[in-house]
Amino acid sequence: MRRLFREPVTLLLILACVAWTVVARVRNLTPLEAGALTAERLWDGEYWRLFTAMLLHHTGSWIHLVVNAVSLLFVGRAVERACGRTVLLAAVAGGALAGSAASLVWAPDPGVARVGISGGVAALLGLLLAVEWADSRSLLGFLRQWNTILVLFFLVLSYVLAEHVLTWLSVDHAAHVGGFAFGLLSGLAYETRGGLRPVRGAAVALLLSILPVAYASRPLLEPEYRVFLARRALYAEDFETAARELDRARELDPGALDRRGLRDDLLEAYLRVGARRLGTPEGEALLGKALALGGRKPDPWIAFARAAEEGGHADEAYRAWREVALLLRDGDAWLAFERALRLLRAREAPPVRETVDMARGAARGLRAGLPPDAATELEREIARAAEALHARADPPRGDDARALSELYRTLAENSLEDARRPRYRLRSAEWLWRGSGEASGDVVARFGAAITEAALYGDPATGEEAAKWFRERGLAVPEPDLEGEEGGG
Repeated sequence: MRRLFREPVTLLLILACVAWTVVARVRNLTPLEAGALTAERLWDGEYWRLFTAMLLHHTGSWIHLVVNAVSLLFVGRAVERACGRTVLLAAVAGGALAGSAASLVWAPDPGVARVGISGGVAALLGLLLAVEWADSRSLLGFLRQWNTILVLFFLVLSYVLAEHVLTWLSVDHAAHVGGFAFGLLSGLAYETRGGLRPVRGAAVALLLSILPVAYASRPLLEPEYRVFLARRALYAEDFETAARELDRARELDPGALDRRGLRDDLLEAYLRVGARRLGTPEGEALLGKALALGGRKPDPWIAFARAAEEGGHADEAYRAWREVALLLRDGDAWLAFERALRLLRAREAPPVRETVDMARGAARGLRAGLPPDAATELEREIARAAEALHARADPPRGDDARALSELYRTLAENSLEDARRPRYRLRSAEWLWRGSGEASGDVVARFGAAITEAALYGDPATGEEAAKWFRERGLAVPEPDLEGEEGGG
């Protein structure tokens, strides 16, 4: 027992770690409440956690505390005997700080809590190794030293425990490496074969110790700091600040959005700010950024689309509803297509291909289990869009005409009102003929299907129009194929 009191600083450090951890356990404190270190709290200015975290150990299991206490007992006493109390205390504190810095740089997740004095213990190992090297005259002599053997034993033991025994315990290897490097460099600067260099050793120790404080005031990994500021702004619903900080984080690290799952956060920030500035160049620019971003959640787009519609900004509302329709995968997708289609159709000269794409997207929902009223209105809106293109002064040609033909075909096959089908089928045949410019087999089949559906659903006027097409080309008018599949072709 007397031998333990010959190294009082080591004993006091162990007792401080035990006391701090036991009190946290007895009072049921969370790691953060007990003084654990996180990047978030450092960035908020809570620098005192750099010191409290080294005394705190995992409260869910005593293994962490026992391993560090036993290691400190053996290695700390050796350093205290060889170098003195002041050097021991400086090495433990500085090594723990340097270990925290290495851990923050290596794994800068702002929310991860870090605890334990293992960085300080690793620093003592590095210091012992440096001192023994300075006192040795040869490599063989260095390897024969008791302290060298002790250090190497602890290094191997810590690796084996971390990788093969205590696998369930999250071991912070970065903190160990940082602490060991601190101790090694400080020891080499402090004691050399030319004699002691206390001033140089103190300067190196000071520079290495203030690294975590420098990280806290302006993080070495600035993108992570920007993300931290952005998320804090999002919680406070300060979307302008969030957008600005996330933009800065993406400039510094283009992969940060996907790696940290921030794409949807940035999308919401863009759209929230853009909704307040509709009709301005800045609002248009933010909408463009949002469209290029490719977020995966429809809710921000829905809120923006409604705000744009209420403000009378039809183009912005259309683009937002289009995104909603493409993102949704349930029955609401078709209603979003319908909203986009309605806004698109209201233009003086809606683009043919875009109108057809929106209409065909909406048409897929006609038999998707929508409420009857919604499905009926959806069909009417699709038909109105198709008829608006049909009545254009500059009718669609080529691929656009064939696309319109397929839209009518979709309507003919999915119409909720049977009486509409013959007319849709005839329109499909007419636009396929205009798009191809020749009476191909597919064109003939579609005109024949129009005759069949006209007979099937009692629409003689449509049947006569289809028959007229055959007669004008000297072709035999086919008889209705009432025995075949309904609405074939």
